[in-house]
Amino acid sequence: VNKATLTATGDNVSRAYGEANPLFTVTCTGFVNGETAAVLDTAPAATTDATQESVPGAYAIVPAGGVADNYDFAYVNGTLTVTKADQTIDFAELPAKTYGDSPFDLSGTASSDLAVSYASSDLQVATVSGSTVTIVGAGTATITASQAGDGNWNPAPDAARTLAVSRAPLTITAGNASRRVGQPN
Repeated sequence: VNKATLTATGDNVSRAYGEANPLFTVTCTGFVNGETAAVLDTAPAATTDATQESVPGAYAIVPAGGVADNYDFAYVNGTLTVTKADQTIDFAELPAKTYGDSPFDLSGTASSDLAVSYASSDLQVATVSGSTVTIVGAGTATITASQAGDGNWNPAPDAARTLAVSRAPLTITAGNASRRVGQPN
């Protein structure tokens, strides 16, 4: 009497870039006479070459190592799908400014450690070059921090902060003058 053949298939799973691999499972089919996985001396286990740093893509989940008195094993690989990871931007509220204040730097950071870019909604109030804001007028502008993502990371949701620039105080001083009483101005 020959052994029956069990098909041991690595179960498909997915995870995001940078996450640890999940626990891999193997599904066995082809048991006879009402038997179940309880008759296995050693259940098949699955491994992959993918690591936490593996880039998005598909990786084989390879089952192996099953042992049973009445069964041989036919192994079928599963697939680990590594997807792009989500990211966020940490961008603090902006302090109130006054027209005439010196340029200042922005310090938003992406959870991916990728570079953040900035834009101003009103170039009559503030301009942005790199991460430096230059105030050009009084008013309100929205400064938006963005991160477009890359091969491993999805684009981050934009983070917008309001920049309020008040008018500069203006002091007017009249010059001193003197005249004699009765003389024209």
